Amino acid sequence: MPEMDKHFPIEEAERLCGLSAGRLRYWDKIGLVSPSGPLEGKKRHYTFQDIIGLKVVKALLKKGLSIRKIRKVAAQLRELLPHLEKPLLELKIQAEGENIVIRGEHIYLEPSGQLLMDFDLEDTEKEIEFQSPASSDYWFERGMDLDSNPETYHEAIQAYLKAIELDPSNVDAYTNLGNIYYRLGDREGAKEQYLQAISIDGFHREALFNMGNIMTEESRDLEASFFYKMALETDPEFADACFNLAFCLERLKKRKEARNYWTFYLELDKDSTSEWAKIAKEHLEKPLEG
Repeated sequence: MPEMDKHFPIEEAERLCGLSAGRLRYWDKIGLVSPSGPLEGKKRHYTFQDIIGLKVVKALLKKGLSIRKIRKVAAQLRELLPHLEKPLLELKIQAEGENIVIRGEHIYLEPSGQLLMDFDLEDTEKEIEFQSPASSDYWFERGMDLDSNPETYHEAIQAYLKAIELDPSNVDAYTNLGNIYYRLGDREGAKEQYLQAISIDGFHREALFNMGNIMTEESRDLEASFFYKMALETDPEFADACFNLAFCLERLKKRKEARNYWTFYLELDKDSTSEWAKIAKEHLEKPLEG
C-alpha cells in the first residue's frame, strides 16, 4: 500500500507524532486535527495527511504558539479561504526565526503558486480568545500549553486545577494532572487523579492504561491486568495495553491466557521486526508447562 494511502489507529499516531492519546482526543474534539480515515470497528483512523497535520500543530506548539492561537489561525484561514477543507494542512505555514505569524494582509503567492502565510507571535492586540478565562476549556488548553516543560509544571498544575474547579467532569484535566504528578514522582497523587478520571468515565483509555502502568510498577499485576483489560475493552486496537497485559499474565503464571494476548499483539504491531514484536515472539516460542 502506498504510504499516502495508509491508515493509522490512534496508538500509531501517538508513536509517529510523539503525542499523548489525550491530546489527540482533545484536538479531535475541538476540530483542530481529526482522524478522517475509514471507520474500522468503532474508531476512525488517521490518514497520512492527518499525521502531517498533527506534526504541523506540534511544530507550531514547539515554536511557542498556543492552542488558542492555532485555533484562531485555522478559523481565520477557513473564513478567508472557504474552499480549503484543512487549511493548516493545505497551506505552507512559514516560521521565521522565533516568529510564526498569520496576518491576513500578508498573504502572497510563491512563484510555484503555493499560498504562503506567515504571522507574528508578538502581534497580540487582535488576539481572539475562543474561550473566556471563566471557561474550563480555556484553563485546560492553558495547562496543555505548559505541561510539556518541567519548568512550567507548577503553572500547568494550577491551570488544570482551575479547569477542574470550573468543570468537575473535565476528565481529561484529571488525567493530564495525573501525568504531571507522575513525572514529578508523586505516584499517589497521580493515582488519585487517574482514579477520579475513571470514576467519571469508566472507559477513559489513557487513565486506565496509566493506572495499569502504576500497578505494574508496584508489582500489583492482578490489579494491573484489570486496568489493561478495561483499556483494551475501550480500544481493542490498543497495542501497548495488549503488550503490557500479556506481561502481567506471564508474571501471574497465566501462560495460556498470556499467549492469546501475545498473539493478538503481533496482529496489532505494524512493524513485525520491532523490539516489542521480537519479545512477543520469544514468549510464544516457549512451550507451555504441563
